[in-house]
Amino acid sequence: MNLYGRLMVNLSEERDFDRERFADLINAAIKPPRNVSAEDIYVRAIYLVSNKVNSYGGRFPDDELSNLCELIIDSPVLVGHNKSGLPIARNFKAEVIERGDEKWVKVWFYWLKESEGSKALLSNIDGGIYKEGSIGFIFSRPECSICGDDIRNCSHAPLKRYPTENGEQVCHYDYRNIEKVLETSLVFRGATRDTRVTNELIADMAGETSEADTNRYKLKRIKDSAIIAFGHEDILFTVIFPQFNLSSLKTKKSLVGYPVSREKESHLNLRLDKLKGKQESGKLEITKKTRNGFHLNLKGGTLDGKYLIRPAFWDRKRLILFTRLA
Repeated sequence: MNLYGRLMVNLSEERDFDRERFADLINAAIKPPRNVSAEDIYVRAIYLVSNKVNSYGGRFPDDELSNLCELIIDSPVLVGHNKSGLPIARNFKAEVIERGDEKWVKVWFYWLKESEGSKALLSNIDGGIYKEGSIGFIFSRPECSICGDDIRNCSHAPLKRYPTENGEQVCHYDYRNIEKVLETSLVFRGATRDTRVTNELIADMAGETSEADTNRYKLKRIKDSAIIAFGHEDILFTVIFPQFNLSSLKTKKSLVGYPVSREKESHLNLRLDKLKGKQESGKLEITKKTRNGFHLNLKGGTLDGKYLIRPAFWDRKRLILFTRLA
């Protein structure tokens, strides 16, 4: 999901004292192979998101802002969400700032003076061409402000009015369980308005599987990637993980994957037994079902343990978060 903020360009970053301090912060937070100095960098800052309800009906609650600041650090900066190229800058500092009755996440980012196009980027920011910001992030629970349930499953709709014990209120949803900031972007136009929260992630993935695959999983590791096929009447789909890091998984960090329905799997001829790589299989048991996902108990091989598998959304794309619990 992409959310838009306002770029702040009239800053004090050009003072020698601040530039020296920022260079030290960059070296500590980003840890570049070669330490940067104040003479190497341009720095600008952006008021990225606030705790107010945005035009989509979503809101970052106060108690999520500090976590968001931590996740933003070391994330890349793009232009216009263009993911086909390399980042043009990197975020190295973020903090919560009070502006009147609002709380904002202010983010500092830097780029190298000697990099290609560095002067053009500076001119476009200071000249007002890139004057808005956007954030791409993954979250797993949109919490309804009226009833507190997952808004994908309750009867309320964002930006609609409902009677409550405290009078009529406009419904919104809070971004909960923010897992990762994928990128921030400098943009020159407003937000696309058809971004939405949907509950289709599980619904249209159902299909059929052979009896032999029921209540089992198959894992195929292909270099740094992996494919996991889940065989269960409730989660009959396959997930492709572009980055499959077992070390991160064992430290209870979430891996991000892309779900493939049975119909699409057949169209792609995605047969694990035909792909080159290491394959294993094991037993699959669902120990708990919630509105947010499924608690799994996997037995056999590399993935032996307890996991949580749940839907997430980013940039109108459906994702799967796979987290080890124990």
